[in-house]
Amino acid sequence: MDQFRKFPVILLLLFLTNIGNAQDFQDLAIIKASYGAKNSWRDLTSILQREIRGGKLNLPVGNHTMGGDPIFGEVKVLHVRYRSKRGEFETTVREGENLELNGDSTIGASASSETTLPQAATSSPPNTLNRTTAVAQPSPSNFLNAVVTISGDHGAGTGFVCLFNKKPFLATNQHILAVGRRLSIRTRMGKPLISQIFYVAEDADIALIQCTSIPSEVIPLELANLPDASIIENDSVIVAGNSKGDDVITQTPGRLRAIGPLRIEVDNPVYPGNSGSPIFHSATNKVLGVLTEARQLRFSDIEKASFRSKNSSIKTDVRYFGHRIDSVQKWAILDWHTFQQTQSLIRQSLDELDNLIAYLTTDSERYKDLRSLHAARNKAALIYYSKDHSIADKAEAVNRFLRDIEGFARVAKLRLERRKLHFSQRNSFEAIAQAVDFILQRTASIKQDHDLAVALLQGGN
Repeated sequence: MDQFRKFPVILLLLFLTNIGNAQDFQDLAIIKASYGAKNSWRDLTSILQREIRGGKLNLPVGNHTMGGDPIFGEVKVLHVRYRSKRGEFETTVREGENLELNGDSTIGASASSETTLPQAATSSPPNTLNRTTAVAQPSPSNFLNAVVTISGDHGAGTGFVCLFNKKPFLATNQHILAVGRRLSIRTRMGKPLISQIFYVAEDADIALIQCTSIPSEVIPLELANLPDASIIENDSVIVAGNSKGDDVITQTPGRLRAIGPLRIEVDNPVYPGNSGSPIFHSATNKVLGVLTEARQLRFSDIEKASFRSKNSSIKTDVRYFGHRIDSVQKWAILDWHTFQQTQSLIRQSLDELDNLIAYLTTDSERYKDLRSLHAARNKAALIYYSKDHSIADKAEAVNRFLRDIEGFARVAKLRLERRKLHFSQRNSFEAIAQAVDFILQRTASIKQDHDLAVALLQGGN
């Protein structure tokens, strides 16, 4: 009990310390600090904040100053996001080096890398490179050097190096970041790019990644700032990327079909693995957007008549869209570890719901992978097929089994409701919510048909 009595004193001391350093916080404030490696990280935000003196922070980075060793045998790094008089910045410091922050300047840590946060797009292009300082300009003959393959344990996609705020970043889709905790990013020449800091658009499926270095043969692509009189519908465009995730960069020609405030539409035939590909405008040598999705259309009878008309603006029943980087209004720094934890929960929920739907629709035998479903089914079956239970007991056992299925579905949704979801994860959550609604509607109809409920119970045999 004595250890709990100390808490009010500790909190009071921390409160007084904060008041005493109020001016320091105005000059320099730690927004987020994490120390560790791989999957083991320690939050040091409050600790670093208390170390600020006179608007400055000078601290050796090591286990002795960072509160211990979060993961034995690995080289640790310290990621710090902070605010100074000149804006918000991020820096990464390796174990054994010094963290040096100054509220009066943008000077960061010794031997570390630092970047200014991406800014929202404005009326003037935020990503135009002064051509007099460029060694070379991208063209249809060399732009493929800027395209990379991205792969992980759960899939593969595409990315490309571009200029944003006159600095090189790797652009891709947010949902491509979900392919694995460890991303393999390589140019078509096989050279790796090491990711460092991740930024995500809050209103689009786009991510920008700061990398530790860019291979010399890679010429960052220039982003278009629309509207542009030299870019119009029906212009020739090229989609280059990791088609089918086969780890080769292919290029597919097509036409620009339409331009919208947030997205563009093209008719280039693409495949899984092309997500994150640049949509390259051949005439201007600029990237119009990041290829994001293909949508299969379903038409009503009236819409079918319109679709058959030679004047229809929609020519095929599959449409291809890309998100515009220049239209993004707000960026956020991605907490990589939290993002991946949430993504793991999303995969778990989608897998469970797929199993439940397979069981309810007898569409496949995937449900056999869901152990909790089998346990609930076996419990109900023991009662239903027993000679020692009444008809009422058997009916209740069947209904309880259906309620168990509903409970499994609700849990799959509930585990994500209180987590912060980024744009691509919100799309996944919508799919999860729709699957839950389908399951609840299905079980509701089964409850009204005793024979159907019994057949469902037998389906687990």
